[in-house]
Amino acid sequence: MVALDSDSLNEVSELRRQLRALKGLTETRPGVFTYGGMPFLEFHKGAGGGLVEVELRNANTGSAAVTRLGASTPLESRKVLDEARRRLARLTDD
Repeated sequence: MVALDSDSLNEVSELRRQLRALKGLTETRPGVFTYGGMPFLEFHKGAGGGLVEVELRNANTGSAAVTRLGASTPLESRKVLDEARRRLARLTDD
């Protein structure tokens, strides 16, 4: 996986802003989010090089069990945000 360049990060700037607003998430580097110091979400270039993918990790362990979602369209970005909210809700319910 390849980290996003600055142009690609700008393409997902609104999604990144919305993720930063979620309680408990911290953007430690551009496109890299943690929860409680553990890896939670990271933006990458997709396999074809033109798409943006998001890796969502298990925030309790930072494990490599990763869910990859697209984030190149508004609908895909919405799904990423919804999935992040769902996972965060599970963490705060425990």
